[in-house]
Amino acid sequence: MPLSSGNFTKNLSNTMNWKQHIHSDTSVLLGKPVIKGTRISVELLLELYKNGWSNEMILESYPNLSNEILNLMANSLSLSKNL
Repeated sequence: MPLSSGNFTKNLSNTMNWKQHIHSDTSVLLGKPVIKGTRISVELLLELYKNGWSNEMILESYPNLSNEILNLMANSLSLSKNL
């Protein structure tokens, strides 16, 4: 199954309250879902994971993200791959 923000968000809701970490605002990145407090889109993070990036690599490039949110996203992404 291809990676998509919709599948990811659906599975993310099974592992955490995604509204605590992800939001959408039309004034930020044309309304794409982003990590709260950043301009980092969920779509970008999905692409990084798809291209083999580890949490450590992402944190090195985006130090304002937390290990907690990346672990939760990776867990949800893992669930998406198994659907």
